[in-house]
Amino acid sequence: TEIYTFTESSAASDVYKRQAGHNLYAEIHMQRGEWSEAVAALDLVAEIAHDIGDNGLVTSAYAKLGRCWLELDDLDRAGVYIRHVLLERPTDADTGRLHARMAAAAGNFIAAASVMRGARSRAGESWTVEDEELLAYLEARAEQEAAAE
Repeated sequence: TEIYTFTESSAASDVYKRQAGHNLYAEIHMQRGEWSEAVAALDLVAEIAHDIGDNGLVTSAYAKLGRCWLELDDLDRAGVYIRHVLLERPTDADTGRLHARMAAAAGNFIAAASVMRGARSRAGESWTVEDEELLAYLEARAEQEAAAE
């Protein structure tokens, strides 16, 4: 039994190492703006996470996949992943940021600004200058959208 436990732990460790490697590979591609390559790596991360039953890893991979598909201007695919993340982490500030980007990409700047303000209220110290700049942009576009109605 002891040998079996060791082997099982080793196998589990190898799976997590593979998942972490693919995740790192995806992060590098995302930093470089190589969105299609990042999607390929993240698909493997999500597959491994599904196989081991780690819903947290699945949701993290889906959040990144949602961002990648947004960057690739495929709102339908982005929406599939973002909806999953919204169901799993509805109050998370990063989820709010992603949701706001989705709303903006869909042309709904009023909703995007509202969601981004909610993300700011939950972000605490993780709120960045870039977040503030995006919020200012979304609010300006929301005002234009409201004036046009």
